Amino acid sequence: MSFESPSSTLWPNLDTGVVQQKLPFLLLALCPLWLGWRIWRFTLLPSLYPNDPKELPYWIPFVGHAFQFFTNPYTLLRQADRHFRGTKETYSINVMGNTIYVLTGINEASEVDKSFTRMTFEIFERRFMSSCGASEELLEKLFAGLNPAGNPEGFPIVNSKTKSLNKLTHDMHITQLTPGGHLQEFIAVSKRYFEERLHLDNIAGRHYALRKRDREIHVQLMPFISDYFIDSGQRMLFGDLISELDPNLIWTFVDLDDRCWQLLFNIPSVFAPKVYSSRDQMISSVQKYFDVPREERPNDSVWMRTMEGQMKRMGFTSREMATVIVPMYIGSNTSTRKACFWMIAFLLFNPELIEIVRQETKPAIGVDGAVDLEYLKNECPRLNSIWTETLRMSTSAGSFRLILEDTTVCEKILRKGRALLIPSRQLHFKKDVFGDDVDSFNPDRFLSAKSLRRSRSLRPFGGGFNHCPGRFVAHQQSCLFVALLLHRFDVELVGVQNFPRWGEGDPFPGMMAPMRGDDLNVRLKERTGMEG
Repeated sequence: MSFESPSSTLWPNLDTGVVQQKLPFLLLALCPLWLGWRIWRFTLLPSLYPNDPKELPYWIPFVGHAFQFFTNPYTLLRQADRHFRGTKETYSINVMGNTIYVLTGINEASEVDKSFTRMTFEIFERRFMSSCGASEELLEKLFAGLNPAGNPEGFPIVNSKTKSLNKLTHDMHITQLTPGGHLQEFIAVSKRYFEERLHLDNIAGRHYALRKRDREIHVQLMPFISDYFIDSGQRMLFGDLISELDPNLIWTFVDLDDRCWQLLFNIPSVFAPKVYSSRDQMISSVQKYFDVPREERPNDSVWMRTMEGQMKRMGFTSREMATVIVPMYIGSNTSTRKACFWMIAFLLFNPELIEIVRQETKPAIGVDGAVDLEYLKNECPRLNSIWTETLRMSTSAGSFRLILEDTTVCEKILRKGRALLIPSRQLHFKKDVFGDDVDSFNPDRFLSAKSLRRSRSLRPFGGGFNHCPGRFVAHQQSCLFVALLLHRFDVELVGVQNFPRWGEGDPFPGMMAPMRGDDLNVRLKERTGMEG
């Protein structure tokens, strides 16, 4: 029995020997064309348009920097910084034929923040909503349709009838999550949750509890923190009912969040079945919540009640409402747990800080175990310096914009229709701003130089119109959790462990996760007389 080769079947007259002989000559013949393209693209074209940002050279036409951008964008940006010798000038990269401008200078970033009428983030929001299951019809309702319901009750928003539901939602988030609005009643849910549940008996029996003795327990740090932060976060939005409807929703979200980049880059479901399965399960769980009669959901947030009312008046089905809310659930829960993980990791690897922070925060802990958040925020400079330094080192997100019209930023012309990126991580590691030790954790960096907190290079939550309103909740939640944890437990590493590596391989939104497999095994030993 004989078998024909695929080439002889598809091209019966093809002489593979001839092809092998001619291939080197063909490649040699293409070399002048490729060389001409390189000279034109990276020498002649920049001389014709001297005011356009210079392009980081690449080897393969059209493909450009796609492989590096999708596998490890931080390495690509560091390579660009070396190529342009740290000039801080705006430059561009090419991803599958698409030009992306990269701004690494403080002045450029500040100018972009002020140019919100000539740039937009909306197209990226639409793409993310689409990848989270929103149909074109639903996207039109969100982004194009005007709000017929008028001013949302409890949210005094200017010109509410002239805004799309998407813009109205952004304004409501600001009112809900910033001081002066509904922030305190929102954070009170998380405060009560931590105070009541951060006890040894509640931790025992969870899947991340590795070993339990009389008054101590060993835990995997990342799922331990995730459990507390995600559960309290979803209760802040939905109240207690959501956890009863789907007790596993926390871990469904974790499965999605670990692969969220696959949604961001629209990886087909056949190559990423887990993330799409998790997404659909989350939408179904939130739909069940909306299907429960309103009067049976008494303790949800003002924001959720108002959003539901607005969507119902616009004719949304419960499935459509769930599809709109799930991306907001993702945004609310993706970053804070990771920031708190790194904060505690830095304390564990600098154990002398644990007792310092414990003593500093001690006056904030009442005899009944209640925590004074105002004291933590205003009277604990070391704790707040550690928080800010953690944000500086763990932020992975950047600010994206689509340019709506040709715009000049610091004498460079940014062309209409192209994307713009302000990479926070690169700004956070500038030696001329944060000192020569930018690659090391320095708990006193923002204690000794308080003005650094106001630096325009510090952008853990973005800036300008898209400055994340959840930054106040993240700060208070994390400091509250750390203070309670250190007050109630002696905390230390189990054995000798390495500091977790930064998970730069996956382009996580918000805060960076540790590299897969780099969790920490931590011993929590109940402190005598600290059961409150």
